[in-house]
Amino acid sequence: MDIQNYISSGILESYVLGVLEDSEAAEVARLSLQHPEIQKEIEAIEIALLAYSSAGNKPSKDLKGKIFADFPEKEAKHIYMAPPSRFGSYIVAASVSVLVVSMGINFYLFNRWSDSRDKLSVLQDEKTTMAEQLNSKQVSFEALQRSLALLENPDNIVIPLQGTPDFPSSKAVVYWNKASNEVYISGIKLPDPGEGLQYQLWALVGATPIDAGVFDTGNDMHVQKMYAIAKADKFAITLEKKGGNATPTGKIYVLGNAS
Repeated sequence: MDIQNYISSGILESYVLGVLEDSEAAEVARLSLQHPEIQKEIEAIEIALLAYSSAGNKPSKDLKGKIFADFPEKEAKHIYMAPPSRFGSYIVAASVSVLVVSMGINFYLFNRWSDSRDKLSVLQDEKTTMAEQLNSKQVSFEALQRSLALLENPDNIVIPLQGTPDFPSSKAVVYWNKASNEVYISGIKLPDPGEGLQYQLWALVGATPIDAGVFDTGNDMHVQKMYAIAKADKFAITLEKKGGNATPTGKIYVLGNAS
């Protein structure tokens, strides 16, 4: 038996209100003795109904004036009202009782719905966070695999680029394949370039710089493919305008020998 579905079916509210058939009421009573969860829910419903019905909200003193202000003044007429029958009083009392109980049930169910909605929202947030973390780890793992593949290729030369005196903590790693002329950069540790600026890699042949392309920072394990370079004595990185320059204009952040 699915206890939660049974509790959510509404039969317990009907049991507390006394509107079930005798056989159904007996079944609920029997199950409440066997399952503490059902008994606890019955007690919660009774407490909620009693609390709501005893709230005793009274209308404000000026409510009468506000109501009659919405009606145009008319000539008063005398209307004969027959005294209410005893049966009619019972009907009115019963109607008020049903209304109060109905409002109590709605209040109780609304609180349960709000609680469930809040819990669902928390679960959805946790699921989104876990998915983002998993995706981040997957990206890092794939970047690490690409770095290992570059290291394992015997045709690739690993060129560490060390920080210059002005930027001693900066560094990067260039992978250069002299057979295919392919160049990759990874292990980037450089200061934030700032708005409208971007780092640019250069291959130096003697004193002549050759553009090897611009690249992004922020993930030191991310492997980025640069422009193909056929010949180089050194590799260097400068800070240039976004998109790069034809010749370097900024200071050299890192530098490394290509052989």
